[in-house]
Amino acid sequence: TQPPSIPPTRGEDSGYCLGERDLPGRCLGCGACLDEEQRRAITHHHIRQPERGPYMAQLREIVARKRRLQPAYFLLRLDPWLAGVWPEFLNAFVFKELLTRYPELVDNLLAVRESLFTLRPNDRRFPSVSGETVFSLKAWDIDLLETGFFPQSPVSGFEIIGPAEGFTPGAFTRLHLDVHLPADIFPEPQARLEQYLRGAYLRYSLRREGARYRFDLPRKALKKKILFDGFLETQESGFLASLDVGHKFDLGAFLRTFGGENLFRHARVRVSGIRW
Repeated sequence: TQPPSIPPTRGEDSGYCLGERDLPGRCLGCGACLDEEQRRAITHHHIRQPERGPYMAQLREIVARKRRLQPAYFLLRLDPWLAGVWPEFLNAFVFKELLTRYPELVDNLLAVRESLFTLRPNDRRFPSVSGETVFSLKAWDIDLLETGFFPQSPVSGFEIIGPAEGFTPGAFTRLHLDVHLPADIFPEPQARLEQYLRGAYLRYSLRREGARYRFDLPRKALKKKILFDGFLETQESGFLASLDVGHKFDLGAFLRTFGGENLFRHARVRVSGIRW
């Protein structure tokens, strides 16, 4: 058997102690007020909206001013645990840590964005890196960000190296990569790297230097802006590729030669020496 249907009760608005836009409030007898003075202050309170004309004009001016603001770029060095995190998390983390360490920026700093490896096509070419990168900082008063007080003390998770003058978002000409690949996850790493380089039609030779193999590249190969210099070394902890690369080097494509999904999360890649 089905339970008897219960007719819905009618909801009625019994009013509010603050009243409505055109009506005064009235006491509903809830007992929250401490005395008659507090009760009268609430029931006789009037909500006044600002005049929309001047308010909206002021709001539009603030929005337009924010759009006109030019960011300042800073070179940061990220801790290894931040490699491969979502861009939204990275931006929010750096923003929060800056305001925690420098509370005087709360009313000035507006936005913080990683501006090199999270932009296309670098987000696919360098899927999980730590070390150096560039952040854009947008503020009402940009001069306060350029006074040099940032490097005075460490910040959790990253280090502020200094201003990145002349930087263009997403652009670099050369940087250094230290790529550490654990042997139990990345088999035959040297052969895989050479497979990637041959697929990019890069001419090179390897010259032995003790336990290392150093790249020798002809002048035409350097013009491809994939690889400029570097060496390979097998260590107890795995494989090390220490490489000076250009903006056309594709770390993601190299790591995909091992097969599997998301193997890049097991690679330890540190960036240094960025040039733009």
